[in-house]
Amino acid sequence: MTNADIRDRLLAERRPYNEVTTPEGAGVYAFFLSPRGLLLPIAPGAEGLLYIAASRDGHAARQQYDMPTADSPLRQTLAAVLRNHLGLHPAVTPSKAADSFGLPHDGETLLSRWMRANLIGSAIAAESDNHAKFEAGLVAEMQPPLNLTGWENPQADLLRKFRATSLRLAEEAARAVA
Repeated sequence: MTNADIRDRLLAERRPYNEVTTPEGAGVYAFFLSPRGLLLPIAPGAEGLLYIAASRDGHAARQQYDMPTADSPLRQTLAAVLRNHLGLHPAVTPSKAADSFGLPHDGETLLSRWMRANLIGSAIAAESDNHAKFEAGLVAEMQPPLNLTGWENPQADLLRKFRATSLRLAEEAARAVA
């Protein structure tokens, strides 16, 4: 299956949260913005594409809607961009990487609700011997704006700034409580 075939299948399989199919085993998933323009100042890619990833677990697309923000680069980036709009308060997650942050329970709920209302997901089965290389090829070709590496993303610096601000706020909040 070529990258063009995968792109076409991801576009054809776009569904709201409760209808996203989950392939058994390895696959590719993507998130698209709908309706366009609700993630300002970030401009979505072609067809509203925001993010793409390869996974060994076909359920990864549906899990993104509810998993802890600290465990998901996608959710961290969305939380950073939507921090003011949704009134999110980033929190330090001691067991995670130093450049990672999470959200308190109410923030997780708000972000999950926003994702269900504003994102369309897609997941398809796709086997690969090298998931990292496979994902890198798709990111380079499809250029999803929330993927911060793998292509010359003109929005990457802004997204990194949003994430750095959220991490700084999480660290300041942790120091204020300590």
